[in-house]
Amino acid sequence: MRELKCALANLHQGGWSCPGPSIGPILNRGFYNFQLLREMMAPTVGDAPHLITVCEGWKWDDDGQAAALFAAHVLSDQLGRPYVPLAGWLPQIPSPPVVFYDAAELALEFWGDRHHEVLDRRNLALFHPRGRHRSQFQLKAAHWPYASGVARLEVAKQDARYGTDPLPTVYAGDLNGIASGPHLTRHWDQVPEDKKPHKGKNIDGIWVPDTDALDYLLDPWAGGHDGKRTGNPLFHACEEAFGVTGPDAENALLPTVNTGPHNPGGSGLLIDWALHNRAWQGGVVRGSVRVEIPPPDRTPPSDHRLKLWTMELPA
Repeated sequence: MRELKCALANLHQGGWSCPGPSIGPILNRGFYNFQLLREMMAPTVGDAPHLITVCEGWKWDDDGQAAALFAAHVLSDQLGRPYVPLAGWLPQIPSPPVVFYDAAELALEFWGDRHHEVLDRRNLALFHPRGRHRSQFQLKAAHWPYASGVARLEVAKQDARYGTDPLPTVYAGDLNGIASGPHLTRHWDQVPEDKKPHKGKNIDGIWVPDTDALDYLLDPWAGGHDGKRTGNPLFHACEEAFGVTGPDAENALLPTVNTGPHNPGGSGLLIDWALHNRAWQGGVVRGSVRVEIPPPDRTPPSDHRLKLWTMELPA
């Protein structure tokens, strides 16, 4: 195993519906419709990821993690890997990120669940490829606050130390905002007016993108499409690994939130991110970062789109 295939999915409300088809455990007179999870992961059949981060695991860790375990069975049956679930924690709502890892290829050394006393150690996984104990790496799963740029900045500051961690680290999740740069702000004018206060900040009566939180980790963008991030960033975006123009960037920088008649309130922004720290610089496999666009003729399985990328594993 030399490469680590990763996926990031935000399944709306964890697939919970009331009423709805019962494809999964029953919860509070509603049902989990994990057919939606199958549909979202369908593009990876035949090329299954080793690591899957699913945001909005609504109460997946309740009742002995029944929903998380059922989701793992669904993914394992569909994709052919023996996935094990790791249910995370969020401070205000029971909708944490849940990580699924291929237990045949990866050995888990640490998982910071809801009981860990240090907040920035929660939702942190430490792995090594089986048989390679010294090739450790980390995954930090994240889901930043939806409606407040100030709150997002606080989380960025809390987690910033992983940027200088000596262990290669991926920071992945729904970060609910964009970073600076014309390749990211180009869709701002199409954001629904009622969403701009959530993703922006008001300057002299005009709502502009609030990029402070992502820029805290990535550094601000200087220049146009031929520009770059300034300074020495704590993290690097996998989406920008091979520039922000050209064929490699075309798919990597697509919006991760659906819009149109099936999700009319969607922001249409790139808010689901795959970052890596300094220790993993140069680790993104060229051409691997992509956003899966659902077919336009049917309702997508979630309001967010599936993101995929591959990292070269540490030696």
